[in-house]
Amino acid sequence: MHGLHLPATRLGFLSTAQGAGSLVSGLLVGRLLTRFGPAAIAALGTATFAIACVTWSLPWWPSMIVGSVLAGIGLVGALIAGITAVQTETPDHLLGRVGATANTVMFGSVAIAIPLGSVMVRFGAVAPLLTAAAVAAAGALVAQGARAVIAAR
Repeated sequence: MHGLHLPATRLGFLSTAQGAGSLVSGLLVGRLLTRFGPAAIAALGTATFAIACVTWSLPWWPSMIVGSVLAGIGLVGALIAGITAVQTETPDHLLGRVGATANTVMFGSVAIAIPLGSVMVRFGAVAPLLTAAAVAAAGALVAQGARAVIAAR
């Protein structure tokens, strides 16, 4: 908000926009999973989040709102696809261990990203956003590769 010369109270608009995107994604992701499968939706959600990070990095208020909506859509889609893949592709006797490991991978990375992002903010607000976009784009490519492996089975 500092770079846009807007008060911090505008963050409420961004949170609301992200929540709206999350609601839209939550309503659509079940149908999309049925049609395209978890790997495709994980790739799509992660790519959408990468686009959101790039959009957030632009110094223009409307792009930040669009980025927030896209982040809500992308994050919910990727997380639901990941959890669905674990629940539908894991044998029953391994579900507890695989579920715990998947949760650690999906949510444990936040514990690493927060301090790294805090250090990167010293280089400006754009650096952590573009880094997150690059990491998310790489994740989308990995998910797309997983989709190809699953389709080959």
